[in-house]
Amino acid sequence: PSLRAIRKKFPKAHLTLLVGRDSFELVQECPYLDDLIVYDPSRKDKRGTHRLRLASDLRRLGFDRVVDIQNNKTSQLLSYLSLAPKRYGFDRGPFRRLVNFKIKDPGAMPPVAHQEKLLSLLDIQEIDQTLELWTGPKDEEAVDRLLQEEWLSGSEALVGINLGGSPRWETKRWPVSYIAELCDR
Repeated sequence: PSLRAIRKKFPKAHLTLLVGRDSFELVQECPYLDDLIVYDPSRKDKRGTHRLRLASDLRRLGFDRVVDIQNNKTSQLLSYLSLAPKRYGFDRGPFRRLVNFKIKDPGAMPPVAHQEKLLSLLDIQEIDQTLELWTGPKDEEAVDRLLQEEWLSGSEALVGINLGGSPRWETKRWPVSYIAELCDR
C-alpha cells in the first residue's frame, strides 16, 4: 500500500526500491516501481565493504529523496550515505540524526498504519490499505502446474492460509484465535 500511495502522489517520479534478497521475489513484479536494488545483508562482510559499495552505488544514482520505511540502523545509515538531500524516516534509534525529515515513532502498530504515519511527511494523508500480490508469468505457470499435479481444476474453490509471520514482530502476527475463526469461515 505504501508503494502505491507514493506512486499516486508522485506519478512521474522514478521510483527505486532497495530491498533485501529475501523479499526480492515479492516485489519484482510491482507495477509502481521503476527499479529494484537488491541488498543481501546475509553476506559475510566483516569490514563492511559490501555496505560501502552499496552506499557508493546509491550516491551515484543521485536520489532526491529517500523514504525509509524499514527504519533500522542499516536503512538509516544507507539513507544518509546516499547523500539524498531529503531523507524521511522515524525519529527513533541511535542513527535518527541521519534522517533530516522525521516524525515521532508511534510505537507498535500494524505495519501499513505505521507507514501511513511516515508518509504524512510527504503530504500523503490516507493510504488505501488494500494489499496486493504481483505475479509474473513464471508464477502463473508454477501455480497451474501445482493445481494440475494435485488434480484441482480452475473451477474449484481454493483457499490458502499463511500461518507464518515474522517471529520478531508481534504486530505482524495474528492471534491463533483469529486464524481459527478465519478457517471456520
